[in-house]
Amino acid sequence: MRRHHTGSGKRRVIPADWQHHHAPTIEATLASTVAIGPAAGTPAWNPATKQTETAAVPPVYDGPAAVQAVAAGLGGNTSKRVAEELVPHRSYEVTLPWDATTEVTTDHVVTVTADEDPDMVGRRFTINTIERGTRRFSRVLQATLIY
Repeated sequence: MRRHHTGSGKRRVIPADWQHHHAPTIEATLASTVAIGPAAGTPAWNPATKQTETAAVPPVYDGPAAVQAVAAGLGGNTSKRVAEELVPHRSYEVTLPWDATTEVTTDHVVTVTADEDPDMVGRRFTINTIERGTRRFSRVLQATLIY
């Protein structure tokens, strides 16, 4: 029986700085710009105008991203029943640089502010999940298009 060489054990199979080495390659593909933050600020009574006003909230992330539709076979294009009516549910993957802020949460909304496809500009998405972990070279958000 032949045995495969397993090495001397002195070199790591995956180098410790692997994600730092690969990150620039992924970042070069981020052709969109997105703003991520709360959907709206906290409403407050304004005695001068005698009405409730909601101040704009600055985004927690405003920078490069890649926005891609998830393939239909992977759960990307489905319908959900809401109030006895089928509502389309379209899933997208939003990829950010690996060192993007960790302040992004599933309570935030993604707004596309620039894209090669002019139809994507202004589109908004709710964040379903945020993929995190070690040895990552990008941060991926699973999001749903807001119709």
